[in-house]
Amino acid sequence: MKQSKHLFLNSFAIKILAMIFMVLDHIGATAIASGRYVQGSNLYTMFYVFRIVGRLAFPLFIFFLAEGLRYTKDRDRYMMRLAILWLAIALIQVLAAQTGIYTGTMPPQAFTDLLAAGLVIYLFEKKKVWQRILAILPLTYILLSYACDLSEQYCVAHNMASNWTSFFPYFLRCDYSIYGLLLLLGFYYARPLARKVTAAFLQVSAPLPPLKMEDGKLVEEKKEEPEDFDVETTNEFRTLLNTINIAVIIVVNVVFYAISKIDGGAFDPFYMNFQSWAMLSAVFLVFYNGKIGYHATWWKWFEYLFYPVHLGIIILIFFFL
Repeated sequence: MKQSKHLFLNSFAIKILAMIFMVLDHIGATAIASGRYVQGSNLYTMFYVFRIVGRLAFPLFIFFLAEGLRYTKDRDRYMMRLAILWLAIALIQVLAAQTGIYTGTMPPQAFTDLLAAGLVIYLFEKKKVWQRILAILPLTYILLSYACDLSEQYCVAHNMASNWTSFFPYFLRCDYSIYGLLLLLGFYYARPLARKVTAAFLQVSAPLPPLKMEDGKLVEEKKEEPEDFDVETTNEFRTLLNTINIAVIIVVNVVFYAISKIDGGAFDPFYMNFQSWAMLSAVFLVFYNGKIGYHATWWKWFEYLFYPVHLGIIILIFFFL
């Protein structure tokens, strides 16, 4: 089936965009955290804009985590690579703290969210019951991160001290916690939902089978369906799936934005006035065609190494500055 002309973005193209957004975000975050730029100055404003643009990166990376979990040939190796990368980035953060790049509290990393949220689905879909029960562990980690951040934000808003959260270092927490988990669950289960709805729609909207006369009676003429037909190859499926994924981004952000308005922001650890710029990432999913695009072997390794390598380079640049 010929694909709609507006579906011109493949996975490779969107990943390139997500990487660019992420680099700008990390440049802005590192520059601001370094304390070298006065708030209100032109450079500070530029780096703050970098951070706003960077809000578009996380939903796209969570989206491709959902795609990776569904299509990877070896989930064990997939999760192992995420764990190794998480450890590498944690080491870079510790190095940054030791060299004085971060003058304040060292921030958490988004890979903690990718790893923890990915483990929830990875374990929950295991065949053995005891393995499914283990999904409680990463889920608890995510919820505890959220509880700590929420408690600290509430206490700041009310001039109180949140002493009980001191046992959980900030840089080890999930950065987006429940926000990221809800995005992943929405993206991951959007596909089977879209497939089921599209299959039902195509069956209902299919033209009536031709009739023929047999023994003086009208009977349906049997028409064999092609054996290789897949509902996921239809424009209807892709359009519906993209629509659901867009709705996931918008709904999650709107819900947390609404929560952020309660009690003057006392329940807003995600700073949704800032984070809600992430809704703009939905624009790219409007044009997503579901195809992989360029996927040479070197590119696969480049994808995994890009995060820790570019982060290390940015930190070194600001260190020598």
